[in-house]
Amino acid sequence: MDARTCNIHNSLENVYWIVYESDDCGCILSADAHRALELLEDYHSQLTNATERPLRSAIERVIRIFKSRLFQALLGIQLYHLSLCIHL
Repeated sequence: MDARTCNIHNSLENVYWIVYESDDCGCILSADAHRALELLEDYHSQLTNATERPLRSAIERVIRIFKSRLFQALLGIQLYHLSLCIHL
């Protein structure tokens, strides 16, 4: 694996840890989602080879999901639910 590919792989691993290990309750906070989105957009811009087209397309789909109103609404609902659980 060349240095560029290794860098992209490490970056995607960071996105994984932001999304799946975000906090003790397993919740994805909007700040975590925003950071993951920034990382994904950065990696996406680094994918320029024709052989990376499938990965680029997959990352584009994930970016669209993160930017969607539905995803943002789900983050809001999760935050509301978390605040209710904390205040019980």
